[in-house]
Amino acid sequence: ERIAESTSKTKEEIKAIYDESETEIFDIPENVLTANGIDPARFKSLSPEMSKMYKAALRSSTKEIVNLTRTTANTSQAAFINSCNVAQMKIMSGAFTFQEAIKNAILAAAEKDIEVIYPSGHITSLDAACRCAVLTGFNQTVIAMQEMRADEFDIDVMEITAHFGARPTHAEWQGQLVSRSGREGYLNLDDIGYGKVDGFMGANCRHDWNLFFEGYSKRLYSDEELERLKNQTVTYDGKEIKAYEATQKQRELERIIKKDKRELVCLDEGIKNSTDEILKEELSKEFEKKAVRLKQHEAKLADFCNQTGLTRDRYREQQFAVKTEQGISAWTKSVNGKAVAIFEKNKLPNYKQAIISDEKIVGYALNKNHSRGKDKAIAFEKYLGYNVDNKDMLIEEIRKGISKNIATERPATEYGQPYEVTMKIKGANGKYATIKSGWQIDNDTTKPRLVTVYIKGK
Repeated sequence: ERIAESTSKTKEEIKAIYDESETEIFDIPENVLTANGIDPARFKSLSPEMSKMYKAALRSSTKEIVNLTRTTANTSQAAFINSCNVAQMKIMSGAFTFQEAIKNAILAAAEKDIEVIYPSGHITSLDAACRCAVLTGFNQTVIAMQEMRADEFDIDVMEITAHFGARPTHAEWQGQLVSRSGREGYLNLDDIGYGKVDGFMGANCRHDWNLFFEGYSKRLYSDEELERLKNQTVTYDGKEIKAYEATQKQRELERIIKKDKRELVCLDEGIKNSTDEILKEELSKEFEKKAVRLKQHEAKLADFCNQTGLTRDRYREQQFAVKTEQGISAWTKSVNGKAVAIFEKNKLPNYKQAIISDEKIVGYALNKNHSRGKDKAIAFEKYLGYNVDNKDMLIEEIRKGISKNIATERPATEYGQPYEVTMKIKGANGKYATIKSGWQIDNDTTKPRLVTVYIKGK
């Protein structure tokens, strides 16, 4: 029923994507068109044949999306049934309590996203399948229209677009000129894998091509610029990595965050719908643990994007669902608010009032003459460029760190309650390293004070 209700909205959304591009596809300067004997008004409008093809492509994309969603009922039900079967077996074995088995069943059901099974047997998540279907179908439509226009005005050469982080096989031909007839001096259609699932215009390919008027058009990218794009690297934790590898690492972190959110949504629903108090307590403990993990993963992704210069795509981190009668509506503000509150609770108590004395920084952690602190001081300067001259920068980084990371409580002593906070900080030299910091809240105060800090493993 939900799929049926959503179908009309799906059609509207896909149509909007197509309509928005209609006026942008043939944006060629009028002086270039006129110089080649082409009427700009005629060139920039869709011919009757193009309109037919455009509408057919729109119908095809919409149909594919609807077909994809129809497979999810079976995969979702199978996941639910399998989780229940495993839970029952665990209870009957006697090795698990009722509460443990139910908790594990909830997490097992949340392990995988709502899946789509293609006729080939390939399995992927519903949102990834929708993204691929719309992106691929739309790009193929635009490219086909470019070809129709090129045929109409007898244009043979096309220029492929280029972008940062292209997959290695596509980076070889992006930005190049292609002769559709196979003329010498240009790439041909086989060179770019035209029509192949992993080539130009294939699955998830973000490349397009544009009409190239020989003698008038100027290439958008020089060979030197394309070589830089192909070999472009980014820096993460002081190491150079290929741009494409960095984008794949970003996708991996996004998938981890989505999984965290699925687990939290499922646990939250379990808590709200359970009548067993012991089970509620068990699920609440698990929710707290997963909430902290989510915020840690989000911080890791933010740090990764900040260091590499990649743009954070929050759309890829989201979990989507339609609200049901039971109140399930995926990643809601309610669940997010609970996760934020739990993460805040696990930080160093009163971290905003933390005391970081000069004695601990200048007299100890950055003092190369200190009997016990000199090795720490040498490491801070060697790996992060910190010394007594820029100690305020180090103090600022430590304060940032305790505001973004959880604190681990250590056994209490006769003097007070110790804590440990591990954090990644940026050095005065622009490099990053993980440091460990020790804190204590003395018996006669509520403010934590720094007792030790050093670079982990150095």
